[in-house]
Amino acid sequence: MKQEQAYRGEYTPDFDIYEVVASSTARRVLFSAFDNDVAIYDLVTKAWSPTMHTTFDFGGERLALSDELDGILAAAYARYGIAFYSSTTGAELWRRKDIKKTYHVTLSRNGTTAYCAIGGSSLVVLDLHTGNTIDKIRDARAVYQSECDDVSFIEGSRSRLIDMSGQLITHIKNTSFAYLDVTFAPGKVCHSEAAGPVRCIDIQTGKELWRYQPDSGNHILKLGYDTQNHQFVGIEYNYQEAESKVLIRWSEEDGILHSRKKIGTPSDCCFALSGGVLVTTDAQFLDSASANPV
Repeated sequence: MKQEQAYRGEYTPDFDIYEVVASSTARRVLFSAFDNDVAIYDLVTKAWSPTMHTTFDFGGERLALSDELDGILAAAYARYGIAFYSSTTGAELWRRKDIKKTYHVTLSRNGTTAYCAIGGSSLVVLDLHTGNTIDKIRDARAVYQSECDDVSFIEGSRSRLIDMSGQLITHIKNTSFAYLDVTFAPGKVCHSEAAGPVRCIDIQTGKELWRYQPDSGNHILKLGYDTQNHQFVGIEYNYQEAESKVLIRWSEEDGILHSRKKIGTPSDCCFALSGGVLVTTDAQFLDSASANPV
């Protein structure tokens, strides 16, 4: 009964939820409190984990969940560094206290490598098995790997697409001061910019295929790709008026707007299960095509 209630959004962890992050396979999601406490929900088995205690700091994007290694990556800005925990038992597996000022983490598509953006320094690439440093990347604020093609998008002062060997494919010039999110479809990368547009780029040529320009005062906080319907999905937000967030969908090929549906004002949300489900910090699980509970 408890698992059934959880999937319908009638049960939540024993803390106030502020953030939700999809796992490396997007079959699970990690809910977090303002700091420290986290809990995992499995979208396949429809089961909650117990609440677990970590040392992440709220602010930035400092949490990640690896399904392949069954582990939680939690970063702090100063004192505690970066730690990796068992997502089954909550036990600490390793810690790097020497890595400070982490403000953004992402995982490789195989869930075994972490890309950790460090304030005032090069981005650090970590082996999640051991916590050892594999590499450092200059001029990088975030790294996103495509699940469709052998490419990575590196956000920096000169954002670029690279192949798996690290060779440059093309530079992508941003139109505003920062990126908000990045997602991929076969042959394409789609990204949103703060107070700016959503743009879809051909990964081989760097050519812009289409763009969506929100109304003034709006931008797209989150992006995903619905593999079943071959559409990009996003969460639009009016940052001037703090109105209801809106679930929107675009055609993959030409960016035609298919739908707009209000979802309320959750503090955070993410797309999971191949872009087919939207998960919110209100513990809602919504079909990304209809915005109906699933």
